[in-house]
Amino acid sequence: MSSFPSSPTPSTRTCPPPPTLSAGWDGAVVAVLGLFDKGKTFVLNHLTDLELPSGKKVSTKGLSFKHVDVEGTRFVVLDSEGSYAPVKVENELSVVEKELSERFIQDVIFELADYFLCVVNDFTSLDQRYLDRLTRSLQNSKKVFQEVIVVHNCKTVMERSVMQHIFESQIMHVYGRGKLQTTRIAAVSPLSHELEEQDVQWFKTDFSRHVLLANEDCELGDRTNPWAFALLKNWLRSAFVPVNRRFSVLQSVLQSCNARLSSYFKALPELVVDTTNDRRVKVIRAQARQDMRLQQTSVDASGLLLMRPNSFVPPIDIVQASRQYTIFMDVPGMDNEDIKLSRQNVTTIVKGMRSQPYPELQVQKVERSERTYGDFTQTFKVPQEYERKWASVTVERGVLKIIFQRDADEESLSIS
Repeated sequence: MSSFPSSPTPSTRTCPPPPTLSAGWDGAVVAVLGLFDKGKTFVLNHLTDLELPSGKKVSTKGLSFKHVDVEGTRFVVLDSEGSYAPVKVENELSVVEKELSERFIQDVIFELADYFLCVVNDFTSLDQRYLDRLTRSLQNSKKVFQEVIVVHNCKTVMERSVMQHIFESQIMHVYGRGKLQTTRIAAVSPLSHELEEQDVQWFKTDFSRHVLLANEDCELGDRTNPWAFALLKNWLRSAFVPVNRRFSVLQSVLQSCNARLSSYFKALPELVVDTTNDRRVKVIRAQARQDMRLQQTSVDASGLLLMRPNSFVPPIDIVQASRQYTIFMDVPGMDNEDIKLSRQNVTTIVKGMRSQPYPELQVQKVERSERTYGDFTQTFKVPQEYERKWASVTVERGVLKIIFQRDADEESLSIS
């Protein structure tokens, strides 16, 4: 596994002006990720000396990219609104559609990026799950660098003792198997306006690096943030740049969008790029086709499950009797080994795979295809008056049957 060097030698080469959207670019692609309103644009501005608008009244829409120069090293920076941003509720699917859009954009960013910066505030369990998914995806990918730089933007912290407590409780305690690191680095002090050296503490795990920032408008921020940003810049300047790679960012985004859409639609929609009144903003729009199929959704008491439109979705009956709770599921062509059951508290999870029955044939063309195949996941919230663990599971004549017995502790006793 490759990683960023801790104290690289800065590059002194100069770069020509950034190319246009359609021109080639030979720098590494750096994605700035994180949940909504964590300060991604603030971090970007200090890393790249840009003046992108930021604050509560400003948010990034869709996917934005910027050609930047970090002290002689060129990059393409990818930015987005952030996950779990609030959405205007116009109908019952508004939140779902927003979540789908966020996932789609995150998939595109993950495919295009070479390096990842993740910005957090207080390191909550939601941030931790987000980072865990990202690092797991990196471990399963073929990307050269599989580390995530985590910037803890403690924008309300103004005391060094509080900052040290956060470092110990939210980083060192959480990642006990990591290693505390100290790097000496130079930066211009906003107090003396002179170049000064200072030690910066950071924490390294197998797949992440963690560094802290304090409130920008206080003495603690003046005494810590410039050196933390200098360390981040050094890590970025040392990043491996693919040799002789020149690509159009816009064309790369289009290709990635097409690849993602192919998993959602039976017939791939045609993507076009529209201009706007702002020459810096372009809109990628899908032209509707008559044979397009939208995503299907399956809703039950435990939440919403998203399925590809051409995936197999088994029909289900649920029958409640006096002493039994039975789930019937049509699984034609499937055997016991094709179905897996698991349980999380009162929720039963059924996963399965319906495979095409002709893999051994040398198929040249499928002239007609009306049956659906693929993997599926269904969840069922079993009523509390029944046992959480199923009593029996059978597959007979293409029907999966799951039986739950009534919980004896839930039965009421009459007193005479």
